[in-house]
Amino acid sequence: MLEKLAIFYSIESYSLEPSCLIMKLTTKFLRVHLAILAVLSLLSVSTTALANQTNPRLDTLFVKLNKAQTVRQAQLVEYEIMQIWNKSGNKEIDQRMNLADTVMRNGSAQEALEIMAVITKEKPNFSEAWNLHATILFLMGKYKESLSSIDRTLALEPRHFGALIGKGHIFAQQKRFKEALTVFKTARNLYPLHPRIYKHITRLHQLIKINDEHKRDFI
Repeated sequence: MLEKLAIFYSIESYSLEPSCLIMKLTTKFLRVHLAILAVLSLLSVSTTALANQTNPRLDTLFVKLNKAQTVRQAQLVEYEIMQIWNKSGNKEIDQRMNLADTVMRNGSAQEALEIMAVITKEKPNFSEAWNLHATILFLMGKYKESLSSIDRTLALEPRHFGALIGKGHIFAQQKRFKEALTVFKTARNLYPLHPRIYKHITRLHQLIKINDEHKRDFI
C-alpha cells in the first residue's frame, strides 16, 4: 500500500505546469505523508491488539499444525505459532521476557523468576508470561507452583502444547501416570507430529502397566 501511494505521487506531479509545480508538490507531499502516517498507525494498533493468544491467525495455524504431513512442516507452523505467542503487545515487556529467558538458560533461575513475577503482575492475561514463569519453577524443582502457573497458561490458551507437555512431565515426576497420559494425549491431538510426544505416551503406557501389575501382586 505504501508503495502504491509513492507511485501515485510521482506520476501525478509530473503532469503539472512549472509555475504550479512547487505548490502542488508541497500539498501532495503533505497529503501523502499524512496518509502514510495513518497507515503506519493502523498497522501498529492492529499488531498490538492481535498479539499473543488472542490473535485470530492462531485458529488457522492450529489447523495447519494438526494436518501437517511431515515433522518439518509441523515445526515451521510451530515456529509461526511461537512468534505470535511470544509477543505481548508491549515491546518493553517483550524485552524483559527475553532477558528472563536468557538469564534462566544461563543458570540464574531465581533472577529469572523475579523478572517473571513482575511481568505476570503487570500483564496477567499474557499466556506466554505464565508459561515461562512455569518453566522456571519447573527447573527449580517447584512442581506445585509450576503446575499453578501452567494452569494459568492453559486458562488463557488451552491449546498451549508446550504447557501441556510441561504438565505431563510434572505428573509423571509425581508418578501420576494416568493423568500424565491424558495430558500428553491432549497435546498429541493438537500437535500430532511433535517429535517427542509419542515417546512419552509409549513410556507412560509401560509405566501404567508395570504399576498396575505391581498393585495386583499385593492383592
